[in-house]
Amino acid sequence: MDDSDFVRAYALEGLGRTEEAKDAYRALIERDPAHAGAHNNLARLLHREGAREDALILLERLIDLTPYDAMAHANLGIVLFELEKFPEARSHLRYALLLEPNSTIAHLGMARLLAIEGNDAESLRHQRAALGSGAISVSASGSLGENAPRLLLLASQDQLGATSAQWLSDATFAFATLIVERYDEGLELPPHHAIFNTISDADRNGPALERSCNIVAHARVPVVNDPRAVLATARTALAHRLQGLADVVVPATRTFARGGPIPDLGWPLLLRAPGFHSGQHFVRVERREELAQALAQLPGDELLAIEALPSQSADGLFRKYRMMIVDEKLYPIHAAISNQWKVHFFSAEMSNYPERRSEDEAFLASPEAVVGARALAALNAIRGRLGLDYGGIDFALGSDGQILVFEANATMTVPAPPPGALWDYRRSPVARILEATREMLLSRARSGGWE
Repeated sequence: MDDSDFVRAYALEGLGRTEEAKDAYRALIERDPAHAGAHNNLARLLHREGAREDALILLERLIDLTPYDAMAHANLGIVLFELEKFPEARSHLRYALLLEPNSTIAHLGMARLLAIEGNDAESLRHQRAALGSGAISVSASGSLGENAPRLLLLASQDQLGATSAQWLSDATFAFATLIVERYDEGLELPPHHAIFNTISDADRNGPALERSCNIVAHARVPVVNDPRAVLATARTALAHRLQGLADVVVPATRTFARGGPIPDLGWPLLLRAPGFHSGQHFVRVERREELAQALAQLPGDELLAIEALPSQSADGLFRKYRMMIVDEKLYPIHAAISNQWKVHFFSAEMSNYPERRSEDEAFLASPEAVVGARALAALNAIRGRLGLDYGGIDFALGSDGQILVFEANATMTVPAPPPGALWDYRRSPVARILEATREMLLSRARSGGWE
């Protein structure tokens, strides 16, 4: 069969005409039920939008068509991982690596799986395997071929989890990834229209960010998330960074050596290992007598002590709001509500409480109506002070309406909504953030010479 219909669908995807691209892929599958590429690309688009169950069906069908396709098994492993079907995910990711030992997607999937299991050494091993041994890896061009906008991604070999902006369509951009630890002054960089620094964790990857500062100092194209701005978001530096902003409260944070004196920040006290997210290696200590037990749960020789802000709402619940920053604008992504002090949207059991989902939906529709104009002004002041092109702010509201900052940095993710009609209200806000990020990068590429 003439593959021009597939090329057209892929081109529509690259132009950001996602709904038309999905319709074109579906029509192609209807005409040619064995078309592997259409199954794969439609599954990828659905996965990006959070329709994981639909993506799962397509990928399982694809494996029936091409049982020895490493990419299909790797993609299925990623979807199964995100559906929290961990044993099945591991099985497909391992089989993908058996078929293709250098599969980047499979290695990244294993890195994510091992990271949530707390096996950091193996997670980093797979991470480094995904990056290869060279300083630079170059992806295939997007649907525009040699005319695609080209991004140079800065990454570190010691990042946990994915190092590239995987949520961006590879039909739109051509990527080259530079491992900054392997860079030297004589290295010739591939052609690029913009640089995107994906090294986001100032606590874990400070040295890599320092090296990145030297790289971007000579850049002749726009830089997204300047590493100098990212460095200033370290947890111990954030209070100083946001100092003096009206209606903004940042917890005091101190580093200390295991076995050394614990900083006196009052009780209760929060302890965490630096460089971890999603609640990993993060504990609350109510009184001094519980310190030894708490410290035994945390890895590493250097730890963080964090002041516990009074973030419990008047109704006894804990609320954590997240606003994303994209190109100098704020976008609401969630209002997570929990009975527990450690609040994350994925663990807050929002599905069990329709009233909490209604509150989340109201926040997505109008943050100002939920948090108030004063708080929104404070959030915009934080955004301006951070100087990040892409990032986020996790916060609660104090009893007097102040912003209580949990963290504000470039590590924030935009998780796809879970499957099912229950979460349909979240799909448009998530798509809006992804599209804003895509448009920002296209704009930077144009400034860097792409036409």
